[in-house]
Amino acid sequence: MGVIRWLDRIDPEKWQEAIRRLETERPLSRATAEQLLRHFGREPDENLFFGFEDLEEEPELEQALLNGLLEKAATDQSWELDKSLSHGFERLPRLLPSLAPLRSIVDFSGMDVEVPRWCGPSESGLYGCLSPAAYQGCVVAVERFDTAASLAAELRQVQPGFLSKVLGREGAGGALALQLKDDYFSAHWVNLRSALLETAAKGHFLGLGMSV
Repeated sequence: MGVIRWLDRIDPEKWQEAIRRLETERPLSRATAEQLLRHFGREPDENLFFGFEDLEEEPELEQALLNGLLEKAATDQSWELDKSLSHGFERLPRLLPSLAPLRSIVDFSGMDVEVPRWCGPSESGLYGCLSPAAYQGCVVAVERFDTAASLAAELRQVQPGFLSKVLGREGAGGALALQLKDDYFSAHWVNLRSALLETAAKGHFLGLGMSV
């Protein structure tokens, strides 16, 4: 299946309140989880609640459940990026200096809002958030590329490396530009850009999620 990525728009006030409630409403039960989600106007998620069936015999599942509850309670909007951040877009910061800020999202290096240790992700889940100050450079970087086509045009200007020239091959920029013509990457570029612009417009945190 591979690594799946997504981005969340998270309300800072809901984030803090959800953490406070989860800290005080433990030990966790399905009833308290449902009550928490309804408090934030969220419907119970059976996929998330599936873990409660084994919680008594596998108490280590509690951390993953808490992580999922925190994310669902505090998130107002999500954008699925599937594998695009690890099979295409991860090359953008290296190929285009103007997109170097995206490295903070691609490799999780920009997170300055931590998930509490007691509800950290267990391989999959919400890994943390970027504050508006932390992702502002990313917003500036993506604003001028409203479509994958405009991004591809910029990539085609990247000069091929020495070896590519010697071998008569297309450079890395041109190869990625060709890849971006695919509807898959076109759609996910729009998702990535929308996540940044809409989250910035609200002044919210940008949550980074990953499933492996």
